[in-house]
Formats: sequence, structure tokens, C-alpha cells
Amino acid sequence: PEKDGLQVIMEVRRSQPFLPILAMSGGGRQSADDYLMKAGELGADQGLAKPFSARELLAAVNNVLGVPA
Repeated sequence: PEKDGLQVIMEVRRSQPFLPILAMSGGGRQSADDYLMKAGELGADQGLAKPFSARELLAAVNNVLGVPA
């Protein structure tokens, strides 16, 4: 609860470098696009801006897991 998603991405990348990470953001203190760009720079495999559909979420999950479309 005291950490934001970017801090979690950094910690996960240090301890589990091959774990797939899908970052999601609806904005907040910064725009969703800026947040997702930073998440990608820190090691997120893909970003998904809110709002998104169930189909978009499933496609993103399949993508980070390497499941063919």
C-alpha cells in the first residue's frame, strides 16, 4: 500500500527478471501515457491505458504471456 506501481515494477524486475509485467493506468498525478511509458522504461512488458475492454485486457495478457492470437 505504501508503494506505487513503478516501485513495484523495479522490485519485481530485480527479484524476478523474467516475470511478465502488464502495467495498467488511468492517470492520476501524471497522464496515463506518461506513466505507461515510464513503466516500460522500468521493465513492464506492456502497458494498457484505462478504460479498456475485456477483449483488450485478454489480448494484452496473452501478449505478455506469449500466447498466439
